[in-house]
Amino acid sequence: MVSKPTVSEEAKRAADSLKYRDFLTVMLILKNRDAFFMINWIYIHDPSVKLAGFKTSGPGPRKWCPIRDKACYGLEYFCFEHDGLWDSKNEDLIALAQRELIKIGLAREGDILDGCVVRQKKRIQFTTTTMRNMSRRFAMELDRRYPNLHLVGRTACTNTTTRITP
Repeated sequence: MVSKPTVSEEAKRAADSLKYRDFLTVMLILKNRDAFFMINWIYIHDPSVKLAGFKTSGPGPRKWCPIRDKACYGLEYFCFEHDGLWDSKNEDLIALAQRELIKIGLAREGDILDGCVVRQKKRIQFTTTTMRNMSRRFAMELDRRYPNLHLVGRTACTNTTTRITP
């Protein structure tokens, strides 16, 4: 019989109190005009656009865009599940991403050839002081009860200890 791991009521309350933002990525395939970057992750601080940041792949690495005369941008939008942005149609999100990429000067009319949308629930944990404290409480209990459990990824940095296992 397989047993289910448990945690204390305090740890459950701490975990239940954590809040997350959801995340949309609009991937756009563009004409490569030799103005694109190799690979970068750039945040946008422009209040005139909803765009939070973007990832790029230019003519070097072929992982994202294997066609030599094309480039790929992954435009990132923060949102909440079932808000207006999250519930937008894919075509509308692709059109928004096109307009915003042109507005900030990283593309021109006619550059964008294709696009798709990826939605990710609970992608980014809020990091207020209260949330960090709750996250630490939960992580401390996991550390104590399950010492062979190793947290990884973006939210693993909230763990109170760092262990490296050979």
